Amino acid sequence: MTLARLLLRHATAVMPAGRRDWADGMAAELLIIDQPREALAFAGGCVLAAYQQRISPMRIALAFGRFGTMAVTLLTAGVHAAFLLYWVAILNDLKTHGMTGWVGRFPVFRGMSAEQALAGIGLIPAWHVAALVTMTLGFALCAWMLAHRHFRALILTAGAGLAINTGNALAMKATQAPYLVHHEIAWLYSLAFGLLILAAATFMLAERHLLARAPATA
Repeated sequence: MTLARLLLRHATAVMPAGRRDWADGMAAELLIIDQPREALAFAGGCVLAAYQQRISPMRIALAFGRFGTMAVTLLTAGVHAAFLLYWVAILNDLKTHGMTGWVGRFPVFRGMSAEQALAGIGLIPAWHVAALVTMTLGFALCAWMLAHRHFRALILTAGAGLAINTGNALAMKATQAPYLVHHEIAWLYSLAFGLLILAAATFMLAERHLLARAPATA
């Protein structure tokens, strides 16, 4: 009986968090088994059931899908952060070295003075930069939420990113000022946030399906 209790304790430790009620039920059933051999067989079955829940193919597929989506989302946030920092470096080089620095070799600034280049960059609306910074943070938050399985919050965050991108794209199209990103590729942001919403809904429904499955016979 002592060995049976140890096996059941191990099964409880292995059991996924969403199946803790199974472990409670197993413990209650073990208490009413009088024969040591039957108790040992039952506890061994509980261990097998716990491992089956921990390493089920669907759970593995969901974990790989979730972490794969998280990695792509985090990479997207990193690329956008690097892009924004690149523009900060351009501004700093123009202010520090003028057209004699590495930015002065860019074809887009050819024939300009440092003041003209800075004035041209200064025409970029602040709201557009704010939108890009917000969407970059949005991608980073979405990656964090995927890692921690906060799917409802992820849907809200991606939805907010989609709304910000839509408003930014419409504003870009309506004005004639220069931009860091042209409105013609704004659909890529919409696609990215839309796919994140779809992924979050899929993962949430899949996990609900797993939790709703009947327990395996111990």
